[in-house]
Amino acid sequence: MNTFVNKADLKGKSVFLVGVGAGEANEKALKRFTAKAEKAGANVVGTKNFKGLQMKQDLKEVESVLLESGKQLAGIIERLVQ
Repeated sequence: MNTFVNKADLKGKSVFLVGVGAGEANEKALKRFTAKAEKAGANVVGTKNFKGLQMKQDLKEVESVLLESGKQLAGIIERLVQ
């Protein structure tokens, strides 16, 4: 995400930041990225954290949870663009 924020022209653009990591709640990271994006001129319209696949997990163990997370994200974005 650092590369994206540093290289993208975000001036005047609305962005929705998504974090995917080992845990579902990494609010510190999203707050840092929100501040960086806003400093670069972006209008951050929302943020959402999701728990990703862990190194020792088999995809089949968590596939349904990951798919549900994707549906949640799609619903959030759909509501934002209406």
